Amino acid sequence: MTSSWWRAGHLHRWHDARLNGTRFVWGPATGFLVGPDLHPPMAGAAQLGAVAYDFGADHVDVTFTEIDGLREFWIDHVVHEVYPPRSKAG
Repeated sequence: MTSSWWRAGHLHRWHDARLNGTRFVWGPATGFLVGPDLHPPMAGAAQLGAVAYDFGADHVDVTFTEIDGLREFWIDHVVHEVYPPRSKAG
């Protein structure tokens, strides 16, 4: 394979891009989405789903797939419950 590729799934965003010969794939979330008030503006789509990789002898095909039954849940509405504010050390 002549080009490199990199994949991640922690950003809760679907993204597939090429830059300087490297393919960057961000796997979408399956549990919850993060709204724009909780992270800086960035590429990709706040979208639930999965990524399928098909490895060939000299290529990798990447396909985004929606998953039936997943419901959009935005953590923004309950972030204070999931990650309670820390008290400042005194």
